[in-house]
Amino acid sequence: MLLELSNRDYNTIAKALLESALDWEHAADELGRLHQFCVRTGDPAYGTKLSRLDREQCRHRRLARRRRAVLERLQRQKKAASC
Repeated sequence: MLLELSNRDYNTIAKALLESALDWEHAADELGRLHQFCVRTGDPAYGTKLSRLDREQCRHRRLARRRRAVLERLQRQKKAASC
């Protein structure tokens, strides 16, 4: 399917994708800091929490990568269309 976008639409979508990726990356960084805090605390009750934090951090990074991949495909399509 081919989607025709105006420059304004393209810029709006590209900006939203980039902001979303940055938000997910920031959230993953925050989870990493929380993970480090839990490790420093050394409380055995944090064991389950640490594994959950690891999974959530991986999920956040994966979502950020997906947004960036969609943005890259969109940029390639726009470049190909302008040639």
